[in-house]
Amino acid sequence: MQLNSQNMESPEPKTTIRISKISRNLDISISELVNILKNKGCVISSNPNTKIDAKTFDLMGSILQELNVNKEKIEALKQNYFNKKKGILMQEINADRLLEYKVIGIIDHVLGGKSARIKALAILNKNNTSINLTDSEAEAYFPPKGYIFEPGFFHNFKYHENEIVSFYIEVNERAEFGHDKYRLKINTSEIKNYGINARKITGFKKNKLTTDLSLVKVEGDTSDGKFYGITEKYIVGELRVKNEKIEPALHRRIKIWDFEKENILNYNGHIKLHHCPTGESLVLDCMNDKQLFDWFRDELKKVEPDYVSLLDFKAKWRTEIPKLFTQADKERYEVDKVRFDRIEEKFNYLDLSIADIKTLIEKSDSLREAFNKAIENHKEELKKGYKTQFEEFQKDFEKQKILIEKQIVTLQESKIEKERVLDSLKSEIESLTQKIENINQNKERILADFSIIKDVFSNKDKPEKTKNQDSYLIESYDTENESVTYQIGKTKEQFLLDFQSQLWRNSIFPNFANKMSNIMSVYKAVFVKDIRLGLSYAATTNNALYIIQQVEPDWLHFSDFWNNGLGAIWQSAHKYPEKLHFLFLEDINMSSPECFARPLLDMITGIRKLIPFGKTPYPENLKIIATKISTENPEIGLPLNEQTFKGWGCVGFKGDIYKKSEEEYKSLPGIFSTKTIQSFALDNAEIEMIQSDVKSEFNSLFDVE
Repeated sequence: MQLNSQNMESPEPKTTIRISKISRNLDISISELVNILKNKGCVISSNPNTKIDAKTFDLMGSILQELNVNKEKIEALKQNYFNKKKGILMQEINADRLLEYKVIGIIDHVLGGKSARIKALAILNKNNTSINLTDSEAEAYFPPKGYIFEPGFFHNFKYHENEIVSFYIEVNERAEFGHDKYRLKINTSEIKNYGINARKITGFKKNKLTTDLSLVKVEGDTSDGKFYGITEKYIVGELRVKNEKIEPALHRRIKIWDFEKENILNYNGHIKLHHCPTGESLVLDCMNDKQLFDWFRDELKKVEPDYVSLLDFKAKWRTEIPKLFTQADKERYEVDKVRFDRIEEKFNYLDLSIADIKTLIEKSDSLREAFNKAIENHKEELKKGYKTQFEEFQKDFEKQKILIEKQIVTLQESKIEKERVLDSLKSEIESLTQKIENINQNKERILADFSIIKDVFSNKDKPEKTKNQDSYLIESYDTENESVTYQIGKTKEQFLLDFQSQLWRNSIFPNFANKMSNIMSVYKAVFVKDIRLGLSYAATTNNALYIIQQVEPDWLHFSDFWNNGLGAIWQSAHKYPEKLHFLFLEDINMSSPECFARPLLDMITGIRKLIPFGKTPYPENLKIIATKISTENPEIGLPLNEQTFKGWGCVGFKGDIYKKSEEEYKSLPGIFSTKTIQSFALDNAEIEMIQSDVKSEFNSLFDVE
């Protein structure tokens, strides 16, 4: 099977790009781009054919990112026009050799509980050189959306969603139009975990050759373990999280390397390095002040155990300190030099005891002189500082005083107004209390009057209650649209793709497709948060008859329910078993389901075998889908009792079904028969998982235990 070579070839790397090309791709006018560079001291012509080199493009790109221009678009232009290394590597991977290389991807989608779609992130060539892929490159190499499909993946492998793995691929011979072109090549190479653990961090700052890790926070994964930290400028490591605290993985020091994008895999916050950082690095000391001075004492003791006596008798004790470095490795030597510089800078703040300080200044003239000088300096600094602070405090106090006085006046005025409103409410309460007392005193007469009025109205001629066939309409989802090409639906994967497309068109989050499909496989009747969930499911079949019926407040008997849609859809389901049937009940709690729906509730739980009126069993091709109306804020419907709806499923009450999807979902619609839909049945373990999930959603649905 040959690949489309036009889609596979990477563009020839260039050294310049026309400014008109940048303008079109970033949707910014040429004049704007010229002015942006001009403000930074770089003057260029506004001619559309003006060529921009890599250095000028980097300057422009950094400014545009500060103005919130799409970073991915800027990076894509840079890769296509200036990244020669990647361009050369990409040229090696053509259509004929793609299957020879390993693919690196993230387990992104779970299909049907067992199958997986793996998002392609990079390619590993024969020399173990990694090549990161943009979204457009991934889609070109692995059409149509940059994914590799593997049926039964979670049955065959012990991996989890969002893990990054490496593997070989082969052509998916069973792929139909619009499906993933490749699948895993399992028989030649096992799938393997890939990369070095990394996490994005914030708050990292380099102060000369030191850093304070207490300011650093991890984004996303905060579990214990070793990792490299990623910032916008550096790769930092190796770090570890221990008991929710970030610390160096080794000897209270870390290294930093310049940010190297080619070595980083980052997909939706899940980050790995292709390999441990290489090249030039800096070693940073991570000790805080307390750790630093404790270390200093320990190092002094290494010069001579009784370091106090040493200071007493050796005037040139500082010259002894370099002896400490003779046994250290090069990296530790550099860190220790930094630490001694810090000690020298902060010697005035050395955390010595009073006895230590007294001994030092009594035995050393130079230390006593330095100590007294530092005290005098601090005295002057404190005087100046406190004087300035006092003046600022006095000004701030006057401002706060004026503000508080204004607030007091406002509160007093508010108090007067609220007292007036309170008096008004008291008068109203007294008036209403009087009216209630009058009603209680005259309730016998009022009830007698109402009884007379009721008899008058009940004796009026009224039509015989008949089947209200005008209250419902049997509608259909079928293949009447001649402008659409349909195919015979066979697999659950195809059904889920079509279902996701229907949900997307109905503004429902497409990721609910798999959950809704599984629940419809397990339950005869289902509650949904939004009726569009059920309508999308029915529409996906292109082989369904349905009724949408709102429950009325005057439904008191099962005959009311049977004559308003249930009977018609029930009999149709028995008459046309090859078609799927749906009864959509809107606002099921506008009346009491325990009254009007008891026989149906008994059929669903298996208490009854035949339905009254119809005298037939429950049709296998009929699904009941219900919505509820609010029972508080505003209080419209009746409270629902969980015990009444045993054997019902529910979808959409946990999680955001209205979440916007950036991906556009389109598929070739299929026609799914009753037999095909029933073939999507789940195994016992999957059914138990669905029932457990439904049970947790019931907490958001029912009002009465």
